Amino acid sequence: MLLSLPQLLLAQMETFDIVTYQPPKGWEKKTEAYAVSFTTVDAATGTWCQLGVYKSVASSGDAAKDFASEWKALVKSSTYAGSVEPVPEMRTEGGWTINAGGSSFKWEGKDAQLIVLVVSGYGTMVSMMASMNSDKYMTEVENTGAAITASDAIITAGDTIIFDGAGSDRGDGSDGCKRY
Repeated sequence: MLLSLPQLLLAQMETFDIVTYQPPKGWEKKTEAYAVSFTTVDAATGTWCQLGVYKSVASSGDAAKDFASEWKALVKSSTYAGSVEPVPEMRTEGGWTINAGGSSFKWEGKDAQLIVLVVSGYGTMVSMMASMNSDKYMTEVENTGAAITASDAIITAGDTIIFDGAGSDRGDGSDGCKRY
């Protein structure tokens, strides 16, 4: 989803580490040193979604290895039972390589899905992960990643995120998302 300039001007933007993004409206926000996460739960339907944007870290210099490394760091088998590391869809734009992939998993015996997006370039990488048990949250997830402000320029890439900046340690390595 590509946000038009008027939509971007009306959207409330927030900054974490090297990225400025559009947060999902009305979701619970939690900020840690290594990530900012958002959670929403619809008690009436039993649906939920959690989204995390992670602090930049140094890239290995190989986008495929970066994706595999972030998948292993963020997608814990004890939490995401049955998830399988996908072969990510990859594209390159403006010196950045964007890898995105998803998997289904079981949460409390029910079907759920997760999406991991890793953007690598210029010696750094940044990741975003979303997990949900309903497609009804996909628009908010896409909107959060649709337009990122970095270094005084609006950078857009459809349903993906492009980041700019120098790498740094994430912190404790956990994903900062509350589990339901």
